[in-house]
Amino acid sequence: MPFRTKRIVSILFSNCVVFNLFCNYFCCKSFAAASVMTVERAAKLAIANDSTLNSINTKMSFQYIKRKQAQEAIADIRKKERTVRFSLLFNIKLPEKHGLPKEVDSLTKLPQIDAETALLEQKAKNRQLMVREKVETRMIKIYCLQESITAAEENLKLAEQNLKKFQLGVLSGVVSSQDLKSAKESCADIKKELTSLRQSFATETTAFSKMLGIDVSNACKFKNPLSTVTIPREKVKDMIDYAMHNRYDVYQVESMRKIACRKVDTIFEIYKSQHGSKAIPLENEVRSEGKIDYNNFLRKYESYLTEVDKPWAKVYKIKLLFFTIKIPKEWFKGEYSGTRYFEDEKYKLPEAMRERDDARKEESITKEDVKASLEEQYEALMVAERAYRDAVEACDKLKATYEEVKIKNLFKTATYEETHSAKDDYDMAQKEVRSTLESLNNLLAVLDRDTCGWVSQYKKGQDILNVNTTAGNSLGIPKPHYLIQNNIEDLQSVFTLTIPEESKISATDYELWVDDLRVGQRQAIDKPLIVLPIEITGLKTVTVKLYRDNEFVDEANFDGLETSGDLDFKVQAAKNNLVAQAAENELKKSLLAEETEEVKKIGSYLLDEFDNINGLTLDRFSVKDVPNNVAFFKVYVTNGDETGYFTDDNMTPIGKEVLKLDVMFNDISKIRVVLYDSNKTELFRTRLDSVNKTLIQI
Repeated sequence: MPFRTKRIVSILFSNCVVFNLFCNYFCCKSFAAASVMTVERAAKLAIANDSTLNSINTKMSFQYIKRKQAQEAIADIRKKERTVRFSLLFNIKLPEKHGLPKEVDSLTKLPQIDAETALLEQKAKNRQLMVREKVETRMIKIYCLQESITAAEENLKLAEQNLKKFQLGVLSGVVSSQDLKSAKESCADIKKELTSLRQSFATETTAFSKMLGIDVSNACKFKNPLSTVTIPREKVKDMIDYAMHNRYDVYQVESMRKIACRKVDTIFEIYKSQHGSKAIPLENEVRSEGKIDYNNFLRKYESYLTEVDKPWAKVYKIKLLFFTIKIPKEWFKGEYSGTRYFEDEKYKLPEAMRERDDARKEESITKEDVKASLEEQYEALMVAERAYRDAVEACDKLKATYEEVKIKNLFKTATYEETHSAKDDYDMAQKEVRSTLESLNNLLAVLDRDTCGWVSQYKKGQDILNVNTTAGNSLGIPKPHYLIQNNIEDLQSVFTLTIPEESKISATDYELWVDDLRVGQRQAIDKPLIVLPIEITGLKTVTVKLYRDNEFVDEANFDGLETSGDLDFKVQAAKNNLVAQAAENELKKSLLAEETEEVKKIGSYLLDEFDNINGLTLDRFSVKDVPNNVAFFKVYVTNGDETGYFTDDNMTPIGKEVLKLDVMFNDISKIRVVLYDSNKTELFRTRLDSVNKTLIQI
């Protein structure tokens, strides 16, 4: 081939490649624009795109590292307490007990980290609620603008038609010049209003696109997010109780109060264990739930410190010939005897009590504020609902008036001015209905966020916080499961063992062992085992032993760094494997039987996933191997019956691809493909066989 011909072919090929890239880009972009945006879809996109939520999730991931590091540090402390150390010069150092501050820190460190993790989980849920509320209010605004634009366009169309009629009527003398002037002014006003609405719509959709991380500003259709709801007044208490149990701000102050109370109890128990009855006079104030007289308590506390150090206040006197040697008895007390046990923090208990009082006060104020705020929001919601009902009623009346005036105008008993005035009144009433409904839904969105989704049960009858989906249960036999819950407020670890009936393990009791030492007592299978956090955390291997009455049954090991997981009991594992294998064989037989059933295969399909240029994940779908008379196809998702809802009104030629958001193909069983001939007449309706990638006629 001559060089010139090769060059021309190369240029044409390059142009084709560039053209295909542009086609793919605009195809993806136009799909995103032409799709219908719902609140649920927008919320998922906004949550995935939210930087604050991503930051919280990152912090939650690092909590595992922080917890593991704390466990190893505690294990090192415990090891040092039990280890005898000596140097080459026979300087032997016996194990030493650490002082109060380190004791409190070591006992509360792991539960404190678990409390921080739980707080981050609540913070993530709260952030999801906030993001959804922002999405919903923005969608409400955009949808109302969308409907206002549609109404204005219809009004402009009618006004321009009237203007043309009036222009002809003036020439024939049927229409007055005043009516023509009014018609022109009406058209100008509507055009001005339409321009303003379109500008507002563009501004709102641009901001919404930034929130979602995809472009929805180019003619994207927004599904109606508006709703009305009537919450009975007798349900307000239930609403407040639900919010109190689920709100992040309430959970935060409750957690801080529990931590502060547990800290006071822990310190006081250490006082009692170290100094016995000397600490008893402090107990009334320590256990008090009400206001404390701190002047009186501090006097008692000073007496307590004096009493603790009293045995060491004496002086030994050694009389020699001409002088007396005085040796303070304090020289002979150990490093952690008397007040030295407190190191440099003698007033740890009063400080902790003061923190507890502040935490209690903060919790009380927060709960009172939440209750008052929710009651005010409920009353505002009821006022908005009444305003909406009144607006609808007034709109219906003005509509009837307008219809009556239109009839009179046909019979020349009402002028154009009167008809136009009635039409303006009716249009204003419609705008008032949209405005009051928008306000009502904004209040609903905020109240739904502040009640953690409680309002949604009256609005939609479903839990809107469940944005995550699961893939379902896996094949096989359910395994025994363990769970360790560390509570900072109770300073305890609760070990729970769950053995499903399907596992066929027969046991009545269990024991927990660490390094050949039993932790706690033997416990019934259905009862939790409560121990100190440091007893089963921070160590590498923990063993669960099962018993039937007094007979040993089986045992399983798990990592002490993990707080939950499945258990593989040694004796039962082989039996379970055999049962699982048998179940799998039965499943294969049933699937084989289904495949041998007489089904009519119409063709096959291709489905793959890719990320487009906007960062949006799409599925690429196409059909092939169809009969020769099939020319077009259409894909839709069924809602349980065969009517379903179409995702795209346009038919796709055979050989072309359909690009859809990946959420459409989450459940292949709900996808339907309709095949058409060249005249766009329906030929076949099919479902997808995900195993063989074929189209099956239904």
